[in-house]
Amino acid sequence: MPQAFIWYLEDMYLGLLMWSKGYASVLLPIIFGKHYREYTVKGMKRELLYIQLRNDIAINLLCKNRTYPFRVLKILLALLKCALSGRKDKVKAIISGINLFLKVKSSFGSINLSSVPQIEYASVILNGFKTCLQVKKR
Repeated sequence: MPQAFIWYLEDMYLGLLMWSKGYASVLLPIIFGKHYREYTVKGMKRELLYIQLRNDIAINLLCKNRTYPFRVLKILLALLKCALSGRKDKVKAIISGINLFLKVKSSFGSINLSSVPQIEYASVILNGFKTCLQVKKR
């Protein structure tokens, strides 16, 4: 697992990677602790937004499927728009996301979502939470 995804999207990256390798993924939202969102990082809002955007760019570039060319175009247009409007912080985050993508891709490869199994699922209530459980592969 690349350490570069610290704080945002590391769970998504791992889940997508395992799914692309044929493993099933099930979400069971069981509360086992209380999380105070942003409680420990109150003075770091700007840095967290940077990390979130950087990791989002990297994940979008790592995942290949039929919408990939459109996502790349959207990222490039966002980069151009931010550069023209003087948003240096966002330009830096987008470029950092592209660099992170290149680093992770060279070490782990990209994630081919075109080959993931299509599944049918059912929504059920489990301990008061609505969740989706895999029923069968199509």
